[in-house]
Amino acid sequence: MLKTRQGRIRYTETIEELLREGSNRMPESQHDRKPADGKIKFDNIDFRGADLSNMKFDGLLFDECDFTGANLTNTEFYKCGMRSSILHRVVADGASFINVNMRESKFTEAYCIGANFEACNMLHTNMWDTNLNYATIIGNDMRKVNLRDCRIKHAVMKNNKLRGANLRDVQFTWTNGIPRFFYDSKINFEQADPEDWFYGYKLAAADGKGIYHPAIKYSVGKVFDAEYQDSDPEKHIPISKKFNSGIALAPLDWILREWVLCGGYGDYQAFRCKFQAKDVIENEGNTKYNVRKMEIVEQVDLSPFYAEISEDIGYHTGGTASAIDDFRISDEQ
Repeated sequence: MLKTRQGRIRYTETIEELLREGSNRMPESQHDRKPADGKIKFDNIDFRGADLSNMKFDGLLFDECDFTGANLTNTEFYKCGMRSSILHRVVADGASFINVNMRESKFTEAYCIGANFEACNMLHTNMWDTNLNYATIIGNDMRKVNLRDCRIKHAVMKNNKLRGANLRDVQFTWTNGIPRFFYDSKINFEQADPEDWFYGYKLAAADGKGIYHPAIKYSVGKVFDAEYQDSDPEKHIPISKKFNSGIALAPLDWILREWVLCGGYGDYQAFRCKFQAKDVIENEGNTKYNVRKMEIVEQVDLSPFYAEISEDIGYHTGGTASAIDDFRISDEQ
């Protein structure tokens, strides 16, 4: 039984039964929107929580439907109409949307890992916080689409109309086909004079060595060259993607979050470094970048940041309730 979003029964049959038995009632295309013509139309239907996985829809009308929480895994939509539909928190991993009109739809907090979007009208579609990792997104009209907080990593995304799109906080790491300035922080340095100086930050363990590639021991006042590690002038390792990608630097906020991830140890060290634009090799991810050579200017005092992540949650003062009360008082002030 299929009901409208307002609770009225549209069809007593299931969608599977309608597709199987009503081939002579199928519209020629989703553009056939005439009411009461005897054709099967699924506009304004309540599909919340429905399992439509592995199904194939060709030329059908789904305008203004509510698919919230539906299972669309490996489902194929071909030349369908989905204008102003709600696809909130759908699971559409591996789904395929080809030449679909989903204009002004709400496609938020959805899982579309490995999905395929091709030649779709996505104008004004809201895709906030949707997971599009490993997706193929080609030839779509995505003008004024809201992609804020989306994950679009390891994807292919090319030949789309993107003017007016909201790209704030999108993760584009390792995605092919998009303009390089969407993700590559190296472009900041390419606009500068090669001899210009910039500053970045480096996180090191208690012994001064890098936390992931401990081949260099860092200290204040020294120049470090990625091609001569362990301070050994005889040990030359040329820059290469496979064997030596350079010295990784990042903004201070990034290395502090990485420090917390590693345990937030009080004896770790953070350094402010200076480097020239010409020594930037490439970006790493959305924020980090690698350099051939840099000089450590000063050590950053981690004690204020260490205090901010104190694990003293106030049990000695009467438990968490007291701590919450203290927070409320300070917040009001």
